[in-house]
Amino acid sequence: MHISEATVVDVRGPITAQRLRLLSLLDSLDGARWAAPTAAPLWRVKDIALHLATLDLTEPSSVYWAGAAPLWFDLAREFTERWVHYRQIRDATCPAADGKPDEYLPLVLRTFIWGFPHQYSEAAPDGTTIGLLVPGIGDWTLTRAGAGWSLDEGQATAPAATLRIGGEAAWRLLTGARYDTSQVRLSGDRALAEPLLRVRGIIV
Repeated sequence: MHISEATVVDVRGPITAQRLRLLSLLDSLDGARWAAPTAAPLWRVKDIALHLATLDLTEPSSVYWAGAAPLWFDLAREFTERWVHYRQIRDATCPAADGKPDEYLPLVLRTFIWGFPHQYSEAAPDGTTIGLLVPGIGDWTLTRAGAGWSLDEGQATAPAATLRIGGEAAWRLLTGARYDTSQVRLSGDRALAEPLLRVRGIIV
Protein backbone atom coordinates (compact mmCIF):
# COMPACT_ATOMS: atom_id res chain seq x y z
CA MET A 1 0.00 0.00 0.00
CA HIS A 2 1.26 3.48 -0.86
CA ILE A 3 0.70 6.35 1.57
CA SER A 4 -1.73 7.93 -0.91
CA GLU A 5 -4.03 4.93 -0.34
CA ALA A 6 -3.90 5.09 3.45
CA THR A 7 -6.92 6.13 5.51
CA VAL A 8 -7.01 9.88 6.06
CA VAL A 9 -6.05 10.86 9.61
CA ASP A 10 -7.59 14.16 10.72
CA VAL A 11 -5.17 15.79 13.19
CA ARG A 12 -6.79 19.22 13.38
CA GLY A 13 -8.25 18.53 16.84
CA PRO A 14 -5.02 17.08 18.29
CA ILE A 15 -2.98 19.98 16.88
CA THR A 16 -5.18 22.47 18.72
CA ALA A 17 -5.05 20.47 21.97
CA GLN A 18 -1.30 19.96 21.63
CA ARG A 19 -0.75 23.69 21.18
CA LEU A 20 -2.78 24.45 24.31
CA ARG A 21 -0.82 22.03 26.49
CA LEU A 22 2.48 23.31 25.05
CA LEU A 23 1.51 26.90 25.92
CA SER A 24 0.46 25.78 29.39
CA LEU A 25 3.81 24.06 29.90
CA LEU A 26 5.80 27.06 28.65
CA ASP A 27 3.78 29.39 30.88
CA SER A 28 4.81 27.34 33.94
CA LEU A 29 8.58 27.54 33.33
CA ASP A 30 10.92 29.68 35.41
CA GLY A 31 14.22 31.19 34.24
CA ALA A 32 16.38 28.18 35.06
CA ARG A 33 14.16 25.71 33.24
CA TRP A 34 14.15 27.87 30.08
CA ALA A 35 17.90 27.16 29.88
CA ALA A 36 17.61 23.40 30.51
CA PRO A 37 19.26 21.07 27.96
CA THR A 38 16.94 18.88 25.86
CA ALA A 39 17.14 15.64 23.88
CA ALA A 40 18.12 17.80 20.88
CA PRO A 41 21.86 18.13 21.68
CA LEU A 42 22.36 21.68 20.38
CA TRP A 43 19.05 23.12 21.59
CA ARG A 44 17.94 24.25 25.02
CA VAL A 45 14.29 24.68 26.01
CA LYS A 46 14.28 28.33 24.95
CA ASP A 47 15.67 27.46 21.49
CA ILE A 48 12.92 24.92 20.82
CA ALA A 49 10.21 27.28 22.07
CA LEU A 50 11.46 30.03 19.72
CA HIS A 51 11.55 27.55 16.82
CA LEU A 52 7.83 26.76 17.42
CA ALA A 53 7.02 30.45 17.52
CA THR A 54 8.53 30.87 14.03
CA LEU A 55 6.82 27.95 12.22
CA ASP A 56 4.23 29.08 9.64
CA LEU A 57 1.50 26.56 8.87
CA THR A 58 0.61 28.39 5.66
CA GLU A 59 3.98 27.86 3.97
CA PRO A 60 4.41 24.95 1.54
CA SER A 61 6.56 22.05 2.71
CA SER A 62 7.50 18.52 1.77
CA VAL A 63 7.69 15.37 3.86
CA TYR A 64 11.29 14.54 3.02
CA TRP A 65 11.37 11.42 5.19
CA ALA A 66 8.22 9.85 3.71
CA GLY A 67 8.33 10.93 0.06
CA ALA A 68 5.34 12.13 -1.96
CA ALA A 69 2.31 12.38 0.33
CA PRO A 70 -1.21 13.87 0.39
CA LEU A 71 -1.92 17.13 2.21
CA TRP A 72 -3.41 15.45 5.28
CA PHE A 73 -0.12 13.64 5.86
CA ASP A 74 1.83 16.87 5.69
CA LEU A 75 -0.46 18.23 8.41
CA ALA A 76 0.11 15.06 10.44
CA ARG A 77 3.86 15.59 10.03
CA GLU A 78 3.46 19.12 11.35
CA PHE A 79 1.66 17.70 14.38
CA THR A 80 4.46 15.18 15.05
CA GLU A 81 7.09 17.93 14.99
CA ARG A 82 5.18 20.01 17.50
CA TRP A 83 4.55 16.92 19.67
CA VAL A 84 8.22 15.95 19.66
CA HIS A 85 9.32 19.45 20.62
CA TYR A 86 6.73 19.45 23.40
CA ARG A 87 8.16 16.16 24.72
CA GLN A 88 11.70 17.50 24.53
CA ILE A 89 10.72 20.50 26.61
CA ARG A 90 8.62 18.44 29.03
CA ASP A 91 11.31 15.81 29.55
CA ALA A 92 13.96 18.50 30.09
CA THR A 93 11.90 20.46 32.62
CA CYS A 94 9.56 17.90 34.22
CA PRO A 95 11.51 14.62 34.40
CA ALA A 96 9.06 13.21 36.95
CA ALA A 97 6.46 13.03 34.16
CA ASP A 98 8.63 10.71 32.05
CA GLY A 99 6.84 7.49 33.01
CA LYS A 100 3.32 8.66 32.18
CA PRO A 101 1.79 7.47 28.88
CA ASP A 102 1.09 10.20 26.34
CA GLU A 103 -2.32 10.20 24.67
CA TYR A 104 -0.88 11.30 21.32
CA LEU A 105 2.00 8.81 21.13
CA PRO A 106 -0.02 6.32 19.00
CA LEU A 107 -0.89 9.04 16.48
CA VAL A 108 2.74 10.17 16.30
CA LEU A 109 4.04 6.64 15.71
CA ARG A 110 1.35 5.85 13.12
CA THR A 111 2.64 8.88 11.23
CA PHE A 112 6.33 8.11 11.66
CA ILE A 113 5.80 4.52 10.48
CA TRP A 114 5.49 5.83 6.91
CA GLY A 115 9.18 6.63 6.97
CA PHE A 116 9.94 2.91 6.65
CA PRO A 117 8.75 2.21 3.07
CA HIS A 118 10.41 5.41 1.86
CA GLN A 119 13.78 5.03 3.62
CA TYR A 120 14.27 1.29 4.02
CA SER A 121 16.07 0.16 0.87
CA GLU A 122 17.58 -3.27 1.56
CA ALA A 123 17.59 -5.67 -1.38
CA ALA A 124 15.48 -8.83 -1.02
CA PRO A 125 13.43 -11.14 -3.24
CA ASP A 126 9.94 -9.98 -4.17
CA GLY A 127 7.43 -11.00 -1.52
CA THR A 128 9.91 -10.81 1.37
CA THR A 129 8.20 -9.43 4.48
CA ILE A 130 9.52 -7.50 7.48
CA GLY A 131 7.54 -7.20 10.72
CA LEU A 132 7.28 -3.93 12.64
CA LEU A 133 5.68 -4.27 16.09
CA VAL A 134 4.98 -1.56 18.68
CA PRO A 135 3.11 -3.32 21.53
CA GLY A 136 -0.12 -1.59 22.45
CA ILE A 137 0.05 0.67 19.40
CA GLY A 138 0.20 -1.40 16.23
CA ASP A 139 1.68 -4.03 13.93
CA TRP A 140 2.82 -3.35 10.36
CA THR A 141 4.30 -5.33 7.50
CA LEU A 142 6.88 -4.16 5.00
CA THR A 143 6.72 -6.16 1.78
CA ARG A 144 9.28 -6.14 -1.00
CA ALA A 145 7.60 -5.38 -4.31
CA GLY A 146 9.59 -4.58 -7.42
CA ALA A 147 12.26 -1.98 -6.69
CA GLY A 148 10.94 -0.93 -3.28
CA TRP A 149 8.95 -1.74 -0.16
CA SER A 150 5.27 -1.20 0.62
CA LEU A 151 3.68 -0.85 4.06
CA ASP A 152 0.46 -2.44 5.33
CA GLU A 153 -1.15 -2.69 8.74
CA GLY A 154 -1.20 -6.10 10.41
CA GLN A 155 1.28 -8.73 11.47
CA ALA A 156 3.72 -10.11 8.92
CA THR A 157 3.37 -13.76 7.91
CA ALA A 158 6.71 -15.59 8.18
CA PRO A 159 8.77 -12.38 8.24
CA ALA A 160 12.42 -12.54 7.22
CA ALA A 161 13.19 -10.03 10.00
CA THR A 162 11.29 -8.27 12.76
CA LEU A 163 11.66 -5.09 14.78
CA ARG A 164 9.78 -5.09 18.08
CA ILE A 165 10.07 -1.83 20.00
CA GLY A 166 8.31 -0.13 22.89
CA GLY A 167 6.42 3.09 22.16
CA GLU A 168 8.68 5.38 24.19
CA ALA A 169 11.81 3.94 22.62
CA ALA A 170 10.20 4.12 19.16
CA TRP A 171 9.58 7.85 19.09
CA ARG A 172 13.05 8.51 20.43
CA LEU A 173 14.71 6.20 17.92
CA LEU A 174 12.70 7.66 15.05
CA THR A 175 13.73 11.20 15.97
CA GLY A 176 17.41 10.39 16.48
CA ALA A 177 17.30 10.80 20.28
CA ARG A 178 18.72 8.43 22.88
CA TYR A 179 16.45 5.54 23.71
CA ASP A 180 16.27 2.56 26.06
CA THR A 181 17.87 -0.26 24.07
CA SER A 182 16.24 -2.84 26.34
CA GLN A 183 12.91 -1.90 24.68
CA VAL A 184 14.24 -2.90 21.24
CA ARG A 185 14.39 -6.45 19.89
CA LEU A 186 15.57 -7.41 16.42
CA SER A 187 15.07 -10.94 15.13
CA GLY A 188 15.55 -12.87 11.90
CA ASP A 189 18.04 -11.95 9.18
CA ARG A 190 20.37 -9.37 10.76
CA ALA A 191 21.26 -7.89 7.37
CA LEU A 192 17.58 -7.01 6.91
CA ALA A 193 16.83 -6.20 10.56
CA GLU A 194 19.63 -3.82 11.56
CA PRO A 195 18.94 -1.19 8.83
CA LEU A 196 15.45 -0.76 10.34
CA LEU A 197 17.15 1.13 13.17
CA ARG A 198 18.36 3.80 10.72
CA VAL A 199 14.87 4.99 9.68
CA ARG A 200 14.00 8.47 10.95
CA GLY A 201 10.98 10.75 11.09
CA ILE A 202 12.18 14.06 12.54
CA ILE A 203 15.94 14.51 12.85
CA VAL A 204 16.84 16.27 16.12
